[in-house]
Amino acid sequence: VVRGDFMKKICGDATIEAIETSKQKGVNKFGFVSSAQVYEGSAGLKIPPSMPMHGYFQGKYNAEKKLLESYPDGHVILRPGFIYGKRNVGSVELPLQLIGAPINIVGNQLGPLSSLIQSVPFVGKEVSSMVPVESVGRSMIDSLKEEKGVILEATDIRKF
Repeated sequence: VVRGDFMKKICGDATIEAIETSKQKGVNKFGFVSSAQVYEGSAGLKIPPSMPMHGYFQGKYNAEKKLLESYPDGHVILRPGFIYGKRNVGSVELPLQLIGAPINIVGNQLGPLSSLIQSVPFVGKEVSSMVPVESVGRSMIDSLKEEKGVILEATDIRKF
């Protein structure tokens, strides 16, 4: 079982420390992969502290706030849901695109069915926010070249 306080340290406190250190060292841009579930009023931020994912979402939220404060014109925040693509775990390759790509289609491209799925609290946001790993990488790199800070939601990330 992953405890919420551990997730908050890994997903929030460690990033905040990296932001502070980068600022002290004179770094002028900072990119962060957050979560589609992290925004004011989101279901992710309403998860009770007793639930393991509370620390994950709260940590990401705290890191976003610190990044916006520290880098008002030099931030890139990506808010994807599930990131899919090939993943190696030891010597085994997990083809996550075989799961993520079809769910992404169901969540976004099937008209009324997609709208119905998107209306389901928490799950709908996650299903409609899946993105391929290649788009995450390209959107981060290209956005760090921009003059102003930017927050990209899944729809924006998929354009890359």
